[in-house]
Amino acid sequence: MKRTLKIALLAFLATVGIIALLALFIQLKPLPNYADEVAIPELTITPTPELLALGEKIVSSDCAGCHGSESHKLEGMLNPELDVKPLGTIYNSNITQHETDGIGSYSDGELYRLLRTGVKKDGALAFPMMPRLALMAEEDVHAIIAFLKSDHPMVAPSPVGLPDSEPSFLARMLFTVEWAPTPYQEPVPQGVDEGDAVAWGKHLITTRYYCYICHSANPSQANILSPELTPNYLNGGYRFLFASHEIDVPSITMNDESMVRHWSEEEFVGAVKWGQRPGGKPYVEPMHPYTLVDTSEIQAMWAYLKTLN
Repeated sequence: MKRTLKIALLAFLATVGIIALLALFIQLKPLPNYADEVAIPELTITPTPELLALGEKIVSSDCAGCHGSESHKLEGMLNPELDVKPLGTIYNSNITQHETDGIGSYSDGELYRLLRTGVKKDGALAFPMMPRLALMAEEDVHAIIAFLKSDHPMVAPSPVGLPDSEPSFLARMLFTVEWAPTPYQEPVPQGVDEGDAVAWGKHLITTRYYCYICHSANPSQANILSPELTPNYLNGGYRFLFASHEIDVPSITMNDESMVRHWSEEEFVGAVKWGQRPGGKPYVEPMHPYTLVDTSEIQAMWAYLKTLN
C-alpha cells in the first residue's frame, strides 16, 4: 500500500513539475513571429478622391471607436473593456502617420498584410480584438490604406507613445497554441451587386461594418471566414463591461424578442446613422452614430435583417 502511495505521489509531483516547466516555457519564450511565413504583397495604392472618401467612411465607422482619442485623432488608447482584462493590459495602437509611435513607416503592402491577416510590420501577431478583414472587398481594404496614409487630420502624425501591451499568461498561451494569422483568401474578395438590396445589406453587415461581431454571442467567437456560423449570429447576447457602464447587446434580427422587429425602416436608419433609439436614450459606447454611412447602405442592411428570424 505504501509503495502504491509513493508511486502515486511521485507521478503527481512529476506531472506538476512538467506543467510548471511548460508554464515557465510559455511565460518566458518569445511570442511567435510570422515575418517569414506571411508574405507582404507588392502593393502601391493610388489615392483617388473616391477611394479616400470611402476610406474615411470605413475608418470612421470601424476603426475610430477603438483607436480614436479625445483629440479626434487615431492616437490609440488603453483598451477600456473590462472583459479583456484576463488577457492582460492591452493598448489599442496609435495608427496615425507618426514614424515611430504610429504606422508612418508601414508600406501599403505591410498595412494590407496587417488588415487581412493580423500580422504586424515586425512579424508579431496583433491581438484578435482587432478584426481580420479577411472577407472585406479589395476596394474597401485599399480605401482604408489610402485614408490611413492621407493628409486627413485624423491620421496626421501624432507623437503619442503608448506603452507596449502586456499579455497575460493566458494570452501568451493562446498566442502560442491557439491564435494564428488569418490566411489570405483566394479568390481575392470583391464587392457584391448593390442593386440586390438583401445581398448588399448582408455584405455591409458582415464584411464592411462588421455588425455581427458585436451583435452575436461573443466577439471572441466571431467566425471571420464564415460570419453566419458565428454563435447566435446577430441575435445578441453579449454584455460589454466598461468601468462606467455595462451594455447588453441586443438582437437585430426579426426574432420575437428583438425590439428591432417593431421598428420602421426610418427608425432603423435614425438609430444607426444618428445613434438615437426610437423614443429612447442615445446609444453609448461601444455603439456610436454612423454619420458617414450612406442612408442607402443602412436601408440595404434593413432589407437583409428583415429576412432573419
